[in-house]
Formats: sequence, structure tokens, C-alpha cells
Amino acid sequence: MGGSVSKDRHSVMSSMRLAEKLLVEVRENSDSETLTAEDLVKVEHFDSLEKAIHRISTNEKTGKQKAGVKVSIGYLLKKLVAVLKAHYIQTQRMTTYRELDVLKCLLDHSWAFIFRPTEIECESRRNQLRKPQEMPLEQDVKTFRDYVVQRTKSIMEDLFCPTAGIMEDPYKLWDMHAFIELRNLIVARLTLFNARRGGEPARLLLSEWKDALKGVWIDPDLIEKVDDQIEKALVDQYKLAYQVGKGGRKLVPVLIPFDTIDPLKMLYRDGMLVSERSNVMINVKNPYLFPNTGGSIEHASGYNSIKAISASENISGQLRQPHLLIADKFRHRASTIFALQDIPAGQREVFYRHMGHSGKINEDVYQSPLAVMEITQVGGFLHSLDIHGKTIQTSKKTPSSIVTSTVSTAQPTTTHTSSAQDSSQTSAQPSSAQDSSQTSAQPSSAQD
Repeated sequence: MGGSVSKDRHSVMSSMRLAEKLLVEVRENSDSETLTAEDLVKVEHFDSLEKAIHRISTNEKTGKQKAGVKVSIGYLLKKLVAVLKAHYIQTQRMTTYRELDVLKCLLDHSWAFIFRPTEIECESRRNQLRKPQEMPLEQDVKTFRDYVVQRTKSIMEDLFCPTAGIMEDPYKLWDMHAFIELRNLIVARLTLFNARRGGEPARLLLSEWKDALKGVWIDPDLIEKVDDQIEKALVDQYKLAYQVGKGGRKLVPVLIPFDTIDPLKMLYRDGMLVSERSNVMINVKNPYLFPNTGGSIEHASGYNSIKAISASENISGQLRQPHLLIADKFRHRASTIFALQDIPAGQREVFYRHMGHSGKINEDVYQSPLAVMEITQVGGFLHSLDIHGKTIQTSKKTPSSIVTSTVSTAQPTTTHTSSAQDSSQTSAQPSSAQDSSQTSAQPSSAQD
């Protein structure tokens, strides 16, 4: 049970609703109530289909295109063609199968003017989200983190006997409200600490937590080879779980910080189901570490858990931009800050594996453009190139030297009217004491 069944089901249901809307519109445009989903991908109905796509993806009030909806329709049609082709092969309807090839060719040729403009619009919006202003404020991050840690500790002290051993029975009172709050706190902590996608830590399985608690992913022999004492201490303080990542193609890690380990131990002793789960209306068949209540077999929502915490009256007034405290923005933040670090390529690959994507995706999707480095490093080089041309020196410039060069170039000194001539004399006759003194009194671009 690697992925989220709930997420897959919602995705299928969303696609079915979109296909239903499309079919209703095509029926109206064709004046035929007998058309089926198969008729959506027939060449003779393509004109009606195109009109239906335009109408569904247009906001009736504003008249603007809903780019995301239109792109979704395009990929839904491609998926429908693929599914029907497999169905026709299985039922040996080869004539109909070949007709689908014609429709697919028509769809591919029409993609550039029906769907491509909205794809570009979606990409443009995504680039807007990469601006530094879209990252959460550091003060908000600290406030949120401190609140989650302290509130978790406070709940543990209120509900559990502080003098009891961790593996004894310290429970005093346990109700659904307390369970949901503590669950949301831990989900929020794991999601934002790991800079994971919103749904990933929330769907950790009890079995995956049990493996993390036992340290099944940690090789003791490799730990013995670690010389750095700080790194060894980190191994003792953190637990490591692995789960199937986006798309179900690979395992991604979830680091469990020490401030959440004891609460999880108390709630889910060694990762096994305990009687307290049924007391707060958790289905005994629910396999998730962070289950929904009410008899559900699904897991909690990472997004909703974070929002519930940030909306709490105990912290909401202290946050300046709480809407930015979401999983995607924390991935944005972590990727951008990591890109600024001077870290060897091998260590960077470890970070990308943790994030569950490649370095290219990190750069093109999550990471803010490195504007400061662009100005200070690339800008410094281009500035020197602009001033000196091919005679540019390869030595690293200090910011002050670049500023001095800019000032001296933009505002030529008026002490000597022949400064340009003196400068040329200086470069031509470096042994002249007079020219040397003039050079020191009038910083020239050559010095920079």
C-alpha cells in the first residue's frame, strides 16, 4: 500500500466529472442526446468538442479563460484515447482502433492553437510563484515552529503523567479533540521540517513508523565509520522513515526530529495499533500513522493540518503572512536557501533525493532565481567587462572596488581637465612619479 488511495480516488472522480461536463456540452452542440463518452473522440464530432472545450474553460462572469481547466481537458482527452485504444485491442475492434489514430493525429496537430497558449499561461503563473516575495517570512517560520514544538510539549504534559516511563501506561484522559490537535501538530512539524509535499508525511503508514523506530534503514557498520561527533549525535536524535514518493516510482525519506519521537511513541507504541485509537473513533483497519477519525480508513490532510494550526487563536495574531505557511512554499524556501550554499555536487544530490526530485526540477520549479548572486557575481564580471574589455583581470573583486569603479566612471574628476590624458600617460609611462601621484589622487578605471 505505497501510495494514497484517497488521492487516486479523488483524481479519478475529478476526471470523471470533467468528462461528464464535456459530454453534456458536446451533446448540446450536436443536438444529440444519445452521444456517449466514446463519441467524444470521434473525428465527426471534433468541431462540437472544440466548442465545448472553449465554453467549459471560460469563466461565465468575466469571460476569461480558465487555463488550468483547459489544460486538464487536453490531457483528459489524451488519456481517454489511450484507454479506448487498449479497450479496442482487447475487444478486437481494430477498425475503430485505427479511427482513433486519426483522431489522435488531429488532436496533436490542433494542440498548438487550442491548448498550448493556456499551457504557456500556466507556466507563467508558476514562474510568478518562484519570486522571493512568495516565500514565507523567516519570522513567521520561527514563530510557527516554536509554537508547534511548545504546544506539542504542553499537550504531552497535560495528558500524560510526566513521572511515568515512556513505555508504561501514563494515559490520564484522551478524547477526539486532543488527538486531532496533537496529530495536526505532528503532521505540520514533519511536513514543514522535511520540506515535503503536503500529502507525504501525512500518509506515513504505521508499518513505516515501526521500521523507523527500529532503525531498519540505518546500517550500524556505517555509523561506526562516521568520525564527526556532531554527525553521530544527529543519527541518535533523528529517526528515518521511507515512503513511496510522488507517482509511486521511488522511495523518499522522511526525517523525524527528536521533539516528535516521544509523542509518537506514546501514541503508537512501537508502531502497533493501540486501544486508544478506537476510543477516538479511528477505524481499527486504518493503516496510517496519522488517521482520520469518524471511522474513516484514510489519512489526515497535510494541508488542512497546517492550516488548522496557523488559524489557531493562540498563534494566528502573531503571524504576518500565514497564507504562505504551506508545504509548497516551504519547499520553495528550502530549495532556494540550499542553492545558496557552497556544497559539493555529491551532497547536493543527497538533498535532491530527499526532496524527491532532480536538480533540474529544483532549479526550474521550486528555487527562486538567485538574484543577489546574479548581481554580485555575474554583474561584477559584466561590469568589469564593460569597463575594461579584454583587459579584464581574473582576480576576484571586492564590492568596494566595483563601487569605486562605478563612481569614477560615472563621475569623472574635475580637478584636472586633462585627466583622460594623464590616465593614458600613466598606462604608457608607469615610471613617472608625477603621473603616479595623479593616478592615486584620481582613481581610474584601470585600477578597478
